[in-house]
Amino acid sequence: MTEINSDDTESYHSWSSNGRWVVFSSRRYDGNYTRPFIAHIDNNGRGSKPFELPCANPDYHRQFLKCYNIPEFMRGPVTIRPQQFADVIKQVGVPVRYANRLSKQ
Repeated sequence: MTEINSDDTESYHSWSSNGRWVVFSSRRYDGNYTRPFIAHIDNNGRGSKPFELPCANPDYHRQFLKCYNIPEFMRGPVTIRPQQFADVIKQVGVPVRYANRLSKQ
């Protein structure tokens, strides 16, 4: 999609449920900080020029030393309170074992 891509790092692409919008992280402005961008896809599969969502503070994304942009489209409100989320993160992790289909069990 040459209409959407840039020469800088872009990642974490996520599509809307109707397949007409894509949101992704990009470093296209300065090569250093990722920012979320959204683009529309028309009926012919061509993308529009991506745009950064405006913020109340224009320097919002430039004020952080680290960026954690993993944008996702949502179809409903966030129902978990921040403290509930923090409580889950603080719990002891569950050991897991990853195996691919070619490894011996």
